[in-house]
Amino acid sequence: MKRSVYLPLLLLALLGAAPAIGAGADPGRGAVSGQVLEGGIPLASVQVYAYQLVDRTLRLATTGGGGEFLFDALPAGLYKLVAFKRGFLPAVVMLTRASRDAAQWVELQLAPAAGQAEPGRPGEEFWSLREQVPADVLRELETGGTETLLAAHEPPGTPRPGFAAAMSAETGTLDLPDGAEAAMTGGEVRLEGQLKGLLLRLDGDYRQLAPESFAGGMAGQGGEASSLAVRLAHGSHGELDLRSRVNRLNTFVGDELVPVDFQQYGVRWSGSIGSTGESALSAWYTEENGLHAQGPVAPAAIPIASRSVRLEGTYARPLTRDAGLRAGLRFRQRTGSYLDELLSASGGRLSTRQLEAFGGGDLLLGERVELEYGLAGGLHENGVAVTPRAGVGVGLGGSWRGEALVSHRFEMENDDRWGQREFLPLLVVEEDPCEMAGLSCYQLGVRRGNEENLFAVELASRDYDRTVRLYFSRDFFDQFESLFLVPGDRVPEVRVTLSRQFGGFLVARWESIAALGGGGTFLAADQNAYRNGVTYLVTSLDTRFLNLGTGVLLAFQRLSQDLEPLDSRRPGLSSLDAERLQLTLVQDLNVFFDLSTEWAMRVNMELARGTTAYGDQHPFEGFRRRITTGLSVRF
Repeated sequence: MKRSVYLPLLLLALLGAAPAIGAGADPGRGAVSGQVLEGGIPLASVQVYAYQLVDRTLRLATTGGGGEFLFDALPAGLYKLVAFKRGFLPAVVMLTRASRDAAQWVELQLAPAAGQAEPGRPGEEFWSLREQVPADVLRELETGGTETLLAAHEPPGTPRPGFAAAMSAETGTLDLPDGAEAAMTGGEVRLEGQLKGLLLRLDGDYRQLAPESFAGGMAGQGGEASSLAVRLAHGSHGELDLRSRVNRLNTFVGDELVPVDFQQYGVRWSGSIGSTGESALSAWYTEENGLHAQGPVAPAAIPIASRSVRLEGTYARPLTRDAGLRAGLRFRQRTGSYLDELLSASGGRLSTRQLEAFGGGDLLLGERVELEYGLAGGLHENGVAVTPRAGVGVGLGGSWRGEALVSHRFEMENDDRWGQREFLPLLVVEEDPCEMAGLSCYQLGVRRGNEENLFAVELASRDYDRTVRLYFSRDFFDQFESLFLVPGDRVPEVRVTLSRQFGGFLVARWESIAALGGGGTFLAADQNAYRNGVTYLVTSLDTRFLNLGTGVLLAFQRLSQDLEPLDSRRPGLSSLDAERLQLTLVQDLNVFFDLSTEWAMRVNMELARGTTAYGDQHPFEGFRRRITTGLSVRF
């Protein structure tokens, strides 16, 4: 599903600051590739910029001898691709990234410039396109001699003097499930610039949840969440990303206040291999205690504490104008602590390992048909798995397009005990369950129009053979509103996207994800067996008033998990039944005031009710409120 950027982060988007790093998120594996042509003839040495409209970041690629270019692992979001070469008019196209994993092909056509207004100056035709080019790019337009460069960041090796910075701060209050109230404070900072051809970018954020004390002097739920990301980039040496996240929270389990910890550290390098290839290497270490195994009826296959390592390497390149290739190698290891009664032979600890090789590609057949193919093979202690994957996209006439995808994993196991099946945490809006945890997956979709005026519907059905914890928010303090899936679950899902631009003053985007399924059975931490049932609905309306510099987000989420005991003498129960309504307002203050720096204000209001994944230990009647306000500045 083509996905717009989550509008609560628009506060920093208006100032060019980056959103917070998501829980469990890591750099993706998709690529945006394409070709630049003039009248059907490939153009070499064309500068192609991928400019993200929300956080105002930009990447540069230069076309090879066949006019081909490639951007590896562009994050989800809305982009403008700008192609420029001396002597030609720039080409500008809109591109929406549904996720880091999405592989997309873009063709750009350049036309020769008709003439020059002055020697060394762009002609009138160039300036007629200026409204299509992002303002940050136009500000970097440099003209001198016979050269004209169009860039938001100069080509690698050209130092950009000075640094740009953005900062934000927020404060507010939050009602906790136990009935207490907590103060929420936090802030984010970004520093970006170049030193002797080295691009440096630093993003950091910190938030604290400080509860009030009860009458007896015992503190309630509270915690802190922080993240840090450092990016170093140099044209000939690629990009190096260093990331860390440290989250801590105290929460009630029964009448006991226990800590929940999550730490994640990662490093990723990406760069060019040869004239057209792109490669990436990444390593991630994650340690958690009490985050995934939420509640007394969580599956016993979910560890109560775990450490995991993930190593991955990928390579992608266009083979021809009509074909591309991707390949990679992935290793995962997780060591978890479980219930001693279930794993007495291993002392309550179990380590699982998996090595997987995967590859695939795309092939254009004429102007209307695109084929996708892939094959992954995995090796683990318990056997071997092979997963073929195939898809097709067909132009249906006009701006309509249909897409279909199918994949199925074939397991050859020596022992099918639950303890040998890998557990995975997934973020619904970013990661592909078909690739990561699905036994079989069938998808069918249809779309019409471009990203500014888009209608898209996607139907999917997924069968699971692994235990999965589904998270619906990047916010650590919201991650106790989550669901779990177990082997045997089947989850049909529908995703709908509708976006529309009304002239030059209003852009609106509505997205909705809904699913109803289950059917798998599992043994829970309370030593009873259950049949699983899940329902979730996540919908949002993102509206931006361009002339006013105003953003409005209205979002609703409902999560439900119903468990049916296999012992008919026991009553059914609900481990999670939660609803959340959110309204966020963002305003660019420079629209109304003559300020020397760029300022924006954000107000966020949320109402939630129901239980969390920890159950009803401290039921809170009525609604729980979260109200926060914040300011951001860029200089």
